[in-house]
Amino acid sequence: GVQHHGWQAVNSLAYEPTKLVLIAESWSLEEVVDVMRQHQTEFEFQEFGCRALAILGAYPGTLNSGNEESVISAVIDAMKGCAERAAVVEQGCRALSVLAARCQSEADPVHVEVIRLVVDAMLHHRAREGIQEHSCSVLSSLAEAPSNHPHLMEAGVIDTVAAAMQQHLSHAGIQLLGC
Repeated sequence: GVQHHGWQAVNSLAYEPTKLVLIAESWSLEEVVDVMRQHQTEFEFQEFGCRALAILGAYPGTLNSGNEESVISAVIDAMKGCAERAAVVEQGCRALSVLAARCQSEADPVHVEVIRLVVDAMLHHRAREGIQEHSCSVLSSLAEAPSNHPHLMEAGVIDTVAAAMQQHLSHAGIQLLGC
């Protein structure tokens, strides 16, 4: 209905760099999460929502200790609920790559869940370069915290990233982020 078309319009504007500032000034991460929660069974809302969270999450001051967990949780829920939809998973990985790089907490149970989810996405969508690249970015960001190292090893990150790098030899992003 109307909300779906409005959601699509906002996401279409996000492809225009000059419009990104307007979107970031008009929408909050919490508002996007609310829309995603209201439409959990509609994959378009989950895809667009993850994309919006990636865009908004990149702006200074949007992600903080007060909203960090709910924002990441919304992305996790979208990716789990739409695991077969590569477009949702790719935008979810994209959002997590932005959020993991800006995340304020060092390590917590959410990171463990993100690690497992991203590794599962890489294994399930091996041919999808965007998923592989954004997943490598998430894992690279989380690897900066030594407290995440045991969880990364337990999830088989080294073998998974090595397989992605081997399968996508000509993709510079995967090669760079996988190292």
